[in-house]
Amino acid sequence: HSKIRPDYIIVGEPTNLAIAVAYRGSIYLQVRSQAVGGHSSTPYITDSALRKLIKFIELVESRFNGSRFEEITAVTTMLKSGDWFSKIPEYGEASMNIRFPPNINAEEIVKTVREIAEHVGVDVDFESIEMPVQISLNTEIVHLLMKSLIKNGLKPRIVRKTGTSDMNTLISISKNICAFGPGDSRLAHTRYEKIRISDVITGAKVISSLIELLSEKS
Repeated sequence: HSKIRPDYIIVGEPTNLAIAVAYRGSIYLQVRSQAVGGHSSTPYITDSALRKLIKFIELVESRFNGSRFEEITAVTTMLKSGDWFSKIPEYGEASMNIRFPPNINAEEIVKTVREIAEHVGVDVDFESIEMPVQISLNTEIVHLLMKSLIKNGLKPRIVRKTGTSDMNTLISISKNICAFGPGDSRLAHTRYEKIRISDVITGAKVISSLIELLSEKS
């Protein structure tokens, strides 16, 4: 990064040919639970690692239960516990992902999660924290991309994305940045993920026109 100083950055992302000016931040955490375990016929006299995990998950997901860009969301992506159908689990682990908007302090989220973990009696490790990103609509590259869209007969649309992208990290080397590309991000990581060839062609034409506009500037 120290050697690369681009004037402009367009991050290729499935924005459905809209201009993305913001992405939420992301926190990945690993949760581990231990308990005495025991026989499944007497769950009332022992503790279950799985039960503790589920309690932690329910508390975190209910605490961060947003449904919009401006809100915090939490979801469990992996859960593993138990090794026999008649044995109460002694160990369990889960992976969770928390997404948060630009106006939220990541340290406050970490503090809340640690407090919940201590209350339930599980261990939590924060694997990574990626900060959110948001640029001004007055950013030059946004204006130029709008002009390119209009030149190709498209109405410019501005979007803020609930996920993360390379824009979250590349903002550190250029503030003149946004994301753009064909594809519907609502289908990302599903079996229905697809892209229209016509949208790929249109996106390429828009980028080509953008390069022409940048050439005229220089």
